[in-house]
Amino acid sequence: MLIPYWIQKADFSHEDFDAVDYRQAEVALKNVDWRREKQYQQELETSERENCDPGIGFPSDDGRILHICPDGTGKAYFHYHYSTERKFLWIIPYTSDEIATVLNINELDFGEIIKRFFLSDHEWLINKTREFD
Repeated sequence: MLIPYWIQKADFSHEDFDAVDYRQAEVALKNVDWRREKQYQQELETSERENCDPGIGFPSDDGRILHICPDGTGKAYFHYHYSTERKFLWIIPYTSDEIATVLNINELDFGEIIKRFFLSDHEWLINKTREFD
């Protein structure tokens, strides 16, 4: 599966990129100097300017999104956005948008998380987020 991606800077700017496979996505994540991006975020904070955590995001065609925010020291957190079917009053079906967040993941896990996302392994990703609850 090929998925486009974006890289978000600490000043909310971002750059969009063409679709890649999961191996290329791992390379894209590793090719960013996240330590420098976090330093830039610190500069913005020091000057009391609006900022956000820098990161890389992958929006799939089926509406799921994986957003990884490395801290520049080999750790990161990620958000996994997905939709799930629910029932109102146990009868009326509706779709609910969910976000699962995992804090303090290790750089060694980045590749597996990206691979599972690209392979649409929803159950693995949900179970991974539950490991950290």
